[in-house]
Amino acid sequence: MEDAPRIHGEEWIVAGLRARTRWVRWLAVWVVRQLRYVKAVPALIVLLDNDDNGLQMAAVGALTSIGKPAVLPLIDALRHDNKRLWLRAAVVLVNIGEEAVQPLIDALHDKRERVRMLVTGLLGWIGDPRAIPALIQAMTLEHDHVRTLAVMSLVKIGEPSVQPLIATLRREDEDVWMVAANTLKLMGEPSIAPLIAALDDDHEQVRILAATILGWIGDLRAVEPLKLILSDRAAEVREAAHEALIRLQPVLA
Repeated sequence: MEDAPRIHGEEWIVAGLRARTRWVRWLAVWVVRQLRYVKAVPALIVLLDNDDNGLQMAAVGALTSIGKPAVLPLIDALRHDNKRLWLRAAVVLVNIGEEAVQPLIDALHDKRERVRMLVTGLLGWIGDPRAIPALIQAMTLEHDHVRTLAVMSLVKIGEPSVQPLIATLRREDEDVWMVAANTLKLMGEPSIAPLIAALDDDHEQVRILAATILGWIGDLRAVEPLKLILSDRAAEVREAAHEALIRLQPVLA
């Protein structure tokens, strides 16, 4: 019992989280989880790096229970050099979910590439459509690692990402629309109907890219709509439709 904190009031909880005796820490974590005691957040984050895996997971549960007040300190933990700490912090942020989305979007501007990579991936795991504009921006502006994770996150979010990505096909920058096109290809099924609709888009480049992506995806539903634009007023659209139909030949066989 000599290791138990001799402090009255709520402060004993934080002292208990720092105690040397295992059962005292376990009791303190349990109490924090029940009370959602916000002042315990820093001490709980330290426990994410504890050698006791059970205590680590108990701290994950307590931080998840506290929710929004823990988000910014957890994002700050992503900046730590200790891999075990930031991995556990990332798990908690995913568990917290939608309340973490806006602070994570704000963290996409962090100067550390690793933090931007982590945040980009976490937004995909949470899957909230509010992240789509920021992920598209990361996809179009960032370097390879963050860009790849932005694509993966948009694919994870799925259908809500499709129309914003199709809108990106209108951009003049080839690097931008090529990444968007490849993302739509990776999405597959959710992209098909919107891409078929985009074959009638007023923007010639969108029609060309929609036809091309439908050829890449290789779904039979695209065959008849592609045949219709073989008479498109723009030669490049007709050529894209023709090439897409050639790609679909093995599927038709």
